[in-house]
Amino acid sequence: MQFDNESVSDLIIMRSSGVPVYNYVVVVDDIEMQITHVIRGDDHLSNTPKQVALYEALGSPVPEFAHLSTILGPDRERLSKRHGATSIANFRDMGVLPEALVNYLALLGWAPSGGNRETFTPQELIKEFSLKRVTPSPAIFDMEKLHWLNRHYIKQGPLERIHALAQPFFRKAGLLPEQPAVEVEQWSAKLVSLLAPYVDKLEELPQKAASIFHYDAQAAVAAEDNRETLNGEKTRAVVAAFCARAGVEPSLTPERFQIHHERY
Repeated sequence: MQFDNESVSDLIIMRSSGVPVYNYVVVVDDIEMQITHVIRGDDHLSNTPKQVALYEALGSPVPEFAHLSTILGPDRERLSKRHGATSIANFRDMGVLPEALVNYLALLGWAPSGGNRETFTPQELIKEFSLKRVTPSPAIFDMEKLHWLNRHYIKQGPLERIHALAQPFFRKAGLLPEQPAVEVEQWSAKLVSLLAPYVDKLEELPQKAASIFHYDAQAAVAAEDNRETLNGEKTRAVVAAFCARAGVEPSLTPERFQIHHERY
């Protein structure tokens, strides 16, 4: 991009209080750190000709500048808190995996070469990335797309890691103790392996598991919707097979089921 000198006003480099202003400070800071490339949002584009003039006035090499398109919300307004989470901490608290967030952010305003591939490891992103493929148009932050990527990485992640990341969410919901017994740890690992593939973010796991933690066997037996199933011809055979797999008494009653459920 080119700017006419007439479009760049004489810039102030120090306030009357003696405090230097941003455009002067950032240039001095970059010179001291020997910065060679400045990649930032296009909202800084108007600052660039002023800073270039300062580099030249100070007799220092001018870095290469690149400006990335602004990220917008679904309403095409600049992304802000009213659109939802906007900080790394927010996404961590929601249970978005780091690899999912990195992958998604890389695809905002940038397109990989060859095809429509959407999942990349950090190493693959480093190999693929080129400023030439950064798009000039604003990127739209699509939360549903981020959730899709996060679900993908949750499914692909090692169970041990996903289980460890899920525990704080269960503890916060009061479903697991701070120091669970070994058998509870083993049981909760199986629970996470069962439910994790069906959530968009780890914070959804406690709600997904609510029917297990808050199950009322008596209410289930009394429910009108369950009556036909419970009175079916194959129900007893199914219950007997379940008892054999679960290692409980063959004559499973609602009361006994509740006892076994509460034990875990």
